[in-house]
Amino acid sequence: DFVILRLSLVRSPLYRADAVDPRAWTAAHLSDGDRPVHESDWTDGAGAAVRLRYDPEFGAVELERLWDRLARVSGGPWRISIRPTIPHVEIHLLPPDPERVSALSLMREVREIATALIPAR
Repeated sequence: DFVILRLSLVRSPLYRADAVDPRAWTAAHLSDGDRPVHESDWTDGAGAAVRLRYDPEFGAVELERLWDRLARVSGGPWRISIRPTIPHVEIHLLPPDPERVSALSLMREVREIATALIPAR
């Protein structure tokens, strides 16, 4: 089992970005026509390889921070996608261990992340 969250923000992000665990089956669902400009590989704190794709307005460091934040409140992220089109944010992750983290904690973190992604007016 895993959780998919699709979020529509109040204002659209002005960039595209993806962080994807290449082992996840959902990694194959990324559209090549909507691919961000830069690509790099990163190893997360758990030692897993993560493929990063991002426009210059939102870099690798920001994606790594989002990944780490979600890793702390879930069973581990598989994919984070940010787009100017709806859904603006898509997150795929393993559910948290209920003995360690509540679903409320996960949803609070997702809300904080989403709020931070809304561009200023």
